[in-house]
Formats: sequence, C-alpha cells, structure tokens
Amino acid sequence: ADSTLQVNLLAPMEVCRLALPLLRQGQTPLIVNVGSVLGHVPAPRKATYVASKYGLRGFSNAIRLELAPDGIDVLLVSPSTTATEFFDSATSDPDLRERIARRAMSPEEVARQVARAMERGKREIILSIGGRAIVRLHRIARWLAERLMMRFAD
Repeated sequence: ADSTLQVNLLAPMEVCRLALPLLRQGQTPLIVNVGSVLGHVPAPRKATYVASKYGLRGFSNAIRLELAPDGIDVLLVSPSTTATEFFDSATSDPDLRERIARRAMSPEEVARQVARAMERGKREIILSIGGRAIVRLHRIARWLAERLMMRFAD
C-alpha cells in the first residue's frame, strides 16, 4: 500500500514541486499527470490504487488553480488499462492476462492522445470510450456504475 501511494501520488507531487522553478521560466509550461479511470470511478480489490489516483486527480485540479497566475497549465490523463510490462507480472492467471491484453490500449496510442491533448490545451482527458462511458455513468447513476465495476472489474 505504501509503495502504491509513493509512486502514484507522492512522487508526482514532489516532481511538480522540484520542477516549479524551471516551469516558471518556460514559455508555455505544462504539467502532465497520469491518473486513471479509477481516479474517477472506484473498483473493488484496488482500494489503495484508487485512493492514489483520486488523490492525484485532486492534486492536479488544485495545482491547476494555484499555478494559473504563473501561466503554468496542468493536464490530467486518465487512461484505462494500458498494455505495459506491469501486467506481465501482475497476475499469473493466463485467462486474466488474456482478458487484460484484449482490452488494453497500446502505449503508442496513449502517447498519441496525450500529445494531441497537449497541443489542444486540454485540462483533462479520459482515453478510452469505455472509460469515458463509465465516468459519465458514475456522475449520473453512481449506483449503477459501481454495480458494473463490482461485476466486471478485474
């Protein structure tokens, strides 16, 4: 639990703090934080991860307001599952690994969408259609979105 919070929340906060002097000197400075759809919608069996990503989302929104007078913008990227080496070691269940691989977004596609959002001056992006759908559903029918997450989240 401690390492999840360190990597997903505390490290980005510290990097932002350390980068501020350089960012203040930039022409169009931008902080890009990588959150998750699970920073918008909770999932079972992932409480610490969810908490870290909700925290990063709150941090990103708060520093966007704090740094706006300095001309520093903040983009929060919320991907769904991304095909990385993480999932090679995350489970030994080959069926689960296959299900994850089928719906995972490639790192290259994530990078393309992030670059496009940076160029367009977006404040927040949710990268997958399914991710956008569950976040919207959670806003209007929380009970239904949470029931779906309880049933289908890996």
